[in-house]
Amino acid sequence: WLRAGATLTPEFIARNPLRDQFTALMQTKLGYKPLVDSTGAIADILGKKEVYYDWLRSGGGHSTITELSRENLKRALTTLRGSKSILSKLNIITKMQDLSQLMEQATRLGVYKAARQKGLSSVEAGFQSREATVDFARIGSSIKEPNRLIAFFNANLQGLDKSIRTAAQDPKGLAVKGTSLITAPSVLLYLLNRQDPDYRELPNWQKNLFWMFKYPGTDTYVRIPKPFLYGQVFGSVPERFLEYADRKDPRLIDSLKKSLVGSLSPVAGDPENITELAAAILPTALKPIIENFANRSSFLGRPIVPESKKDLRPSEQYGRSTTETAKAVGRTLEVSPAKFENLVGGYGGGLGRYALQIGDRIIEQVDKIVGKAPARTKPTEVTDIPLVKGFTSRAHLTSPESVNEFYDNREAAETDYRTARELFNRNDDEGAKKILKDGNAEFYQLTQKAGKALSKLNTYADELVKSGKYDSAELKRKLAEIDRQQLDIARKVNKVIRAK
Repeated sequence: WLRAGATLTPEFIARNPLRDQFTALMQTKLGYKPLVDSTGAIADILGKKEVYYDWLRSGGGHSTITELSRENLKRALTTLRGSKSILSKLNIITKMQDLSQLMEQATRLGVYKAARQKGLSSVEAGFQSREATVDFARIGSSIKEPNRLIAFFNANLQGLDKSIRTAAQDPKGLAVKGTSLITAPSVLLYLLNRQDPDYRELPNWQKNLFWMFKYPGTDTYVRIPKPFLYGQVFGSVPERFLEYADRKDPRLIDSLKKSLVGSLSPVAGDPENITELAAAILPTALKPIIENFANRSSFLGRPIVPESKKDLRPSEQYGRSTTETAKAVGRTLEVSPAKFENLVGGYGGGLGRYALQIGDRIIEQVDKIVGKAPARTKPTEVTDIPLVKGFTSRAHLTSPESVNEFYDNREAAETDYRTARELFNRNDDEGAKKILKDGNAEFYQLTQKAGKALSKLNTYADELVKSGKYDSAELKRKLAEIDRQQLDIARKVNKVIRAK
């Protein structure tokens, strides 16, 4: 479920080939021309040209992640037997698999053609095409069982292994390619963004995984996917160090460290956070349950239920972007809509979230039929459009970093304050004074007051959305103003604490 849900969304199908272009260029020395060769390969595959069949006969096929699903292998066997059913032709999942497979195969076939032009034999070229990105069929016998339990375990392991082999075979060539193709544009892009206060509010995980730049005249960011490991090493590392030099914010280094560990490890999780690490190494089927129990997303590194809603009844624990479907489930079962959405995303990936949005459309139509006023959700943004949303982002509607930092500071201040008070009650004055000197207990009152102000603004935003008084444009303007007020409060408090 998760593999299909994560790899068959329009966003993945469009972004993955872009990452593959960089990876193939970094890992081959065949004169592969990114985008140009893959575009020609798409025409060869769709036209069923002889070079495509040569590539399949060479053994270059069945190495992509889509091809290796059990259902897809069964379908390939049925097709070879010439007995493809009408039902499979109408199956939308089948069609999405075909499209995803086409995009993955295009890069590999492009490498195959480049290898053949270099004089390699068909079998040698087929091998080069498999190794150009990640050969998902390459797996050791001891890894088969963990790979059945932990999603993408072998895929991540093979990606790391191939990167190490590439570096060992041609360290100088890899360094030259990485510096010129990834480091140089990353540094230039950071210098372009460094004075933009909105850039600072983008979630760090996005800045680590994407090249981000603001579309002129808007507050929308375009995001171009970086190749996973090479993008972190050659792109995100210099970016975050430059940003750290500007801001002296240790959270930047922490987020980069976590992102690097995620790229270097076959499992994702912060090794210093026992909850996230446990969720990473346990079977994938348990991960969403553990995350919900701990109220923390291991990928985003932030609470699932917003801090401002965690003390409410479960059915009221949701954010501004939570779907109406999840809210309806929450009211019916008296569970947290935010945690329900995390379960759906944890088991169904991006397709699971699309299912929730389809549920919203159904609820909307039912409300119209029965004459009930439809629930007013947040205004539609370009960042909500399928496919487009995979390449765009808005800072202030995606949990701005200053607000996340504030909640971390408030939690630290609460912990230090209560610890110091407990030590005073035990007559351990020395221990209490040490906590007061070294910790953030002195900011307890400040963070509590600011937290209440943020909570009131969140409540006001919810009331605006529910009221139905404003059209989309006016509602967008009012919500943006609330976002700005929250940012101002969070930034001021953070500045005071950093100055200690």
